[in-house]
Amino acid sequence: MAVTQTRAKTVRANSAARTGVVTIEAATLPGADALRITGWHAYDTTPEARIQGAIQANGLDLPDDAVTVRVHDHRNVSGTLDLAAACAILATAGHVDRDALASTVLIGELRCFDGRVTITHSAIDGARAAHAAGFRTVLVPAPQVHDVRALGLDLDVVGVHNVREAVALLNQGAAANTTI
Repeated sequence: MAVTQTRAKTVRANSAARTGVVTIEAATLPGADALRITGWHAYDTTPEARIQGAIQANGLDLPDDAVTVRVHDHRNVSGTLDLAAACAILATAGHVDRDALASTVLIGELRCFDGRVTITHSAIDGARAAHAAGFRTVLVPAPQVHDVRALGLDLDVVGVHNVREAVALLNQGAAANTTI
């Protein structure tokens, strides 16, 4: 009997907070559709429901396969990672350009019932960390764009209202082969 090896589709995304840039990795494997998140801050007990709900509230499809999201060193932050995790999940299904995602830092907490990106206390510190790590583009909650731009950092700061908008901007930047 032949054994077939199945490779996971793996995507990386970045988020940030005061303590630095956090890498989020999403991978799919054939199997029952399920979402599992590991490495998330222990005090945040609802990331799966929040992220899955936000994706679905924006009319986007989760991958048909099992999805595992792994947070590499959560740095004692949680909610600010939501937008990056959602976009990484969507990238495994081909909804987001992987290169644009890997070169952008995404900061924002999601509301599960309508998929909106909400204000986070870490947007300014996250932008500073992204700049220090050499990133040029940061997606932040739309109401915080002015505050982040006021820092005067050499960053392209883009505000987003929801997950669908973030996906469109990432794909638009990739199609134009420029910064978002």
